[in-house]
This record gives sequence, structure tokens and C-alpha cells, in this order.
Amino acid sequence: MGVIAVTAHKSPQAHPNRLDLTIPRYDKLGDVESGFTLTGYSLNIKGNVYGDIVSHEGNVDISSNVIQGSVRNLAGRIEVKGFISGAYIESINGEVSIKRAENSKIRAKKLTLHEARNCTLLAEEVEIGFMQNTVVTGKTIKVRTAAKGSGLSEREENLVVVEVPDLESLQRMIDAQQETIRASSRSLRATLQGVRERIARRNILNQDARVARYFAGLRQIRSLRESGQTIDAATLAVFMAEKHKIADELLELMRLDEAIRQLRGQIDRDKNSLEQARALKSRHEEKLAGLSCRIQLDIQNVTGETVVRKRIVDADTPCLREMADPVRLRRELGLFGDTNDQLFHAAKGHLHWEFAPMNPA
Repeated sequence: MGVIAVTAHKSPQAHPNRLDLTIPRYDKLGDVESGFTLTGYSLNIKGNVYGDIVSHEGNVDISSNVIQGSVRNLAGRIEVKGFISGAYIESINGEVSIKRAENSKIRAKKLTLHEARNCTLLAEEVEIGFMQNTVVTGKTIKVRTAAKGSGLSEREENLVVVEVPDLESLQRMIDAQQETIRASSRSLRATLQGVRERIARRNILNQDARVARYFAGLRQIRSLRESGQTIDAATLAVFMAEKHKIADELLELMRLDEAIRQLRGQIDRDKNSLEQARALKSRHEEKLAGLSCRIQLDIQNVTGETVVRKRIVDADTPCLREMADPVRLRRELGLFGDTNDQLFHAAKGHLHWEFAPMNPA
């Protein structure tokens, strides 16, 4: 793929510090400077990234380094062949591969990293060659060496957080939503039947000759009034007499109309309740399926203080990888847990730990 000139593909509302591309692939020679934002699809950066990159899909390949910049891919892979420093890398549903990272945060579905220092790594599947003073979260975590480094760092140890599902809590939520679905379905069926019965009764009343004659006269009177014509007293007296004769039928029709209106409101509420319960049940089922797979942790060699703790995830607990609130995330990543939560806390050794749904921890 040849190099595409930057000026040829600027958006109609191009900004000097922003370039939005709609072409399927873009190769850039040189650096993405600080303060500059580049958005597009399948971006290939043959230089350093000091600014911000956003790819809507495809792959993002960076041949050099990301320094004080950010790279996000909404639906695809990110690979940095150099190192990252003071950077933010995100591919929530994709794979991230980086040689070396320091003082950076990475979110990914799958993360492969040769070396990490003073980093925060949030992924489902993580494989790290060497890490120091770093926090790692995930379901499958493999670390060759966990060490402690000297110098300035936000933490003096490595922290590994393994997210373990509260299967009973999730199943209770699924069962509760299933019961709501049943109750809403029963209510909806009963309400629909109530509407049908009242409409049928209304039709019977409207087909009565006296009622039909009354409404025909009512329409005629309204038409005359709208056209500005005067209705003589004798005609009006006859009309009112006919109305008096069917007073009970008219009262019943009025009550039927009000009942139908209220029942239709109940139908809308039942439908909304049903949709919400189905959506919640589906969300909990997806979460249960995602967390119920085998969870594995393997740290081959610990040479610096390292803490490994479990984090119980129930129906209402967001996974750390998806947690958007930075204050809450920082608080979560500052917790070491108690002795019941900790799987390992030492400066030397190794750890292999597994969680299987059929053999809960």
C-alpha cells in the first residue's frame, strides 16, 4: 500500500490539529505530534506517536514508540514494535502486543507484553515476560518474572488481581429476571384479554339500533354546528329524549373506553418490564458465561514483593477492564485484600493457581 498524502483526505471540517480519515487504510510516514489527533481505519504509523490515534476498526501498527500519547482501536488489534512511555493504549475487544512499557496504562481483551515497569494492565488474557512495580488484572495471567524496581514509582510492589465470579449471585439474578419475565408475560396476556373483552362488549353496544341512531344524530348535530347552521328546539328535544333512553348504555360505553385506555397503559408497562427483564437476563447470562470459564494464574519466578488477590465479581460488579470511573478503578487497584482474598504475598517464590466453576475457590 502506497503512502497517501495527508492533505488529500482531510474532512470538510478539518482542524489544523486533527485529521479524520474515511479511507480503508492509511500509512503515515513520520511522527504523530503532540496535540494532534488522527482518526481512521487500519492505521500504519511509521514513526513515533506523541499525540492521539483512534481507529474505528482494522489493525493499528506502530513501527516505533508511543510517548505521552494514546492509541485506541474500537474494533481491532494494536501492535507497537517499539516501547511505550506515559501512554494509554486501549483495545477493549481486541489484542494488544507491545515490546516494552513503562508508566503506562493498557486495556485489552488479550495483552502480550515482553516487559512492563510501573504500569497498569487491564485485560482478560495477559502474558508478560518481565514486570516490576506493576498492577495486572485478568482471568488468564502468565508472568515469567515478577520483580521489584528501584526509583520513582506509584507502587513499591507488583499487584495481580484475579477476578473470580460469584456464580450463585449471578444465577440468583438470572432466576429473578426469569421470574419477572414470567410475571410480566402473565400480566400482559391477562391485560390483552381484558382489552379484547371490553372491545367486544363495546362493539355489541355500538351495534344496538338505539345507540347507533343516537351517535348518527350526534354526528349530524356536530356537522350542522360546525357549518354554522341553527338547530331548532324540537329536533334538539327529540335528540335529548333519545339520549335519556340509552343513558345506561352510554354510561357503560364511557366506562369501557376508560377501562380500555387504562389497560393499554398497562400493556405498555408490561411490555417495558418484559423487555428490561429480558435484557438484564441476557446481560447476566453473558457475564456468567464469560466468568465461568477456567481461570488460570501462573507466575514462574518472583524476585520482588508481589501480592496476588482474588476479586469477587457478582451480578452488579463491573469487571476492572470495563470500569470507566477512574477514581473507583484507582481505589480498587489500591486494595491488597485480607488473608481470605490473598493467594500470594511474598518477595520470592512462584505461584500456579486455577479456578474452575465445578470446583469453586
